Parts: sequence; C-alpha cells; structure tokens
Amino acid sequence: ETQAIAIYSEPGGRMEAELAEWVTAHKSRLPIVAFMAGRFMDEMPGMTFGHAGTIVEGKEDTATEKIARLSAAGIVVAEEIAQIPELVKERIGVTA
Repeated sequence: ETQAIAIYSEPGGRMEAELAEWVTAHKSRLPIVAFMAGRFMDEMPGMTFGHAGTIVEGKEDTATEKIARLSAAGIVVAEEIAQIPELVKERIGVTA
C-alpha cells in the first residue's frame, strides 16, 4: 500500500549514490522525495562536521554532490524539510 518514499539524508555515506544508481537502472514504481540536511557544510570550506564518513569521503559525498546525483536520477529534493508533504502529494496526484 506504499504510495511514495521520503528519505532524509545528510553529507557522507554512499547509500544515496546507490539509490540514485538503482533508480536510474530500474525506474522505481514509487515516486521518491528527499531532503538533504547539512547543506551549510558545503559553504564552510576547511570546517569538518558530521560522522567519519563525511570526513573520509570528502567532496564525493557532499550535500551538493548528493543532491545532484539524486536529482539526475529523477528524485525530487526538497529545499526545506517542510516541503516534503506537498511534494509527496504532487507526486502521487493528491490535490487540495
């Protein structure tokens, strides 16, 4: 009965890249909406935040890179977390 998938993500880690690759290859039957926390980290060069994955993976898994990968795969990325309900409604065709 699942109609859509909403994901909450952060810089670091490879799961979003794997999701984007899978969606590109298989065309998910469900719409996917994402939110990327930690966008501010890309605007603070020289500062290190988050878990070890963020530090080790470097630029490859920044918020900007992850957003680009998800978007290229057709996954809508909300600018603000509060947008998720409306984006999901749009994707599943719910009006008003």
